[in-house]
Amino acid sequence: PRAVADAVAPAGTVALRDVLAEAAAVARTAGSAGTTGTMRQRELSLLAERTLRADPASRPLQDAAAAFTRAAAFAARGDTAGARRVLDDATIALAAALRAPLVRAGAADASPVLAGVRGRLVDALRGRRGNP
Repeated sequence: PRAVADAVAPAGTVALRDVLAEAAAVARTAGSAGTTGTMRQRELSLLAERTLRADPASRPLQDAAAAFTRAAAFAARGDTAGARRVLDDATIALAAALRAPLVRAGAADASPVLAGVRGRLVDALRGRRGNP
């Protein structure tokens, strides 16, 4: 068998994966002894900044960064539960933004046979519902 070259992820993707990993670390230590709301606020604000730096024009990344910023505000007020809840929203948005290009690439790589089956299935479902 031939060796397959490892795919190299774009720098923006790598940076966003790092943000996601750091967000998980912040979530894991939120509310731990020795951590202050101010420290968490700084970490969450930096995550928002780094998210936007990857692609400032991306609406999904803008949404994720806004959620990190909201989480930072909760942390500054000492509301650990609120910060965790909004941090979850931020990480979900970020994960979805990271996944979207992979889904598009997977669809583009689909075989012509699979595309034909998918098309016949869509046609059959439309015909069953009476749609043209």
